[in-house]
Amino acid sequence: MNKPISDVMYIATQWYVTLKSGEATEHDIRAWQTWLEAHNEHQQAWQKLETLTQQFSVIDATSGLAVLSKPKEINKQTTALTSKGRRQALKQLSVFLGVGSISWLAYQYAPWQPLMADYATATGKQQHITLADGSQLFLNTSSLVNIDYTEQARNIQLIKGEILIETAHEQTAHYRPLSVITSQGKLTALGTRFSVKIISDANNETSNELNVYEGKVSVLASGKNQPVVVNAGEQMRFYASQYQAKTALDTSLDAWVKGFIVVDKMPLSQFIAEISRYKMGIIHCDPSICQLEISGAYPINDIEATLNSISKTLSLRIETFTPYWITLSPA
Repeated sequence: MNKPISDVMYIATQWYVTLKSGEATEHDIRAWQTWLEAHNEHQQAWQKLETLTQQFSVIDATSGLAVLSKPKEINKQTTALTSKGRRQALKQLSVFLGVGSISWLAYQYAPWQPLMADYATATGKQQHITLADGSQLFLNTSSLVNIDYTEQARNIQLIKGEILIETAHEQTAHYRPLSVITSQGKLTALGTRFSVKIISDANNETSNELNVYEGKVSVLASGKNQPVVVNAGEQMRFYASQYQAKTALDTSLDAWVKGFIVVDKMPLSQFIAEISRYKMGIIHCDPSICQLEISGAYPINDIEATLNSISKTLSLRIETFTPYWITLSPA
């Protein structure tokens, strides 16, 4: 039986993706160094990952994890990894880790996903991409997408997380529909601006949340034969086998594109769950304060500032046990 990859190795991989992205800030580097020096197990995991990724010469012969051991020398011009190269290298990596072909399937859906995807964002990061047809693609925190443009169609595979798309009007004579494809279904744009978010609930059921800001989107759940059209000003949640009722759109849901979360009388527990998406680790809310309501616009790229702000507003105490475990409790 193959041993699952450890939590420490998973976090080490996330750090690798963040630092390799070319967008790592000085804060990211300091946080990585703090994590690395916090425990021998972290250093062992990093050394193992460093050894394994030295084999990635098929991706980029001039850059590798050795560069990351010298943070000041990180080059933001590092060649981007190609999807084909990633997949080939990660298959090799599965061999190095001693896993078989069956376990390789699990590795595609585990911590190696960011290395497999065409575009990936680390926790707390966003990315803006102009696609080949001029469409604008925005990735929210911890998101993974693959792009598959052919002569017949423009497909964006959303593997994880949340994206917002502003579709471009193609100048070619042959129209190619633009669709977002997830495990739960296919969403085809009808000249529009819309966002799609993958959600896993407490019962481990996965759904998609669609928000349409302009135009229309046709939704075909993977287990359904008939599509549903969602219009501008509407939002809808659906599962692979079920459409939920359409509701009025909360127009503030796209504030993350500008670096904010906007809420109005949101229960604190729900607010903490939302901002937790933008920070590695756990933010715990004491049960006695979970129903307190929070309103306002808060930065998602500085969760520490956001927590300090709500702690003053609601008279709460912040307890930091490690960089990855924060508790909010009554003052």
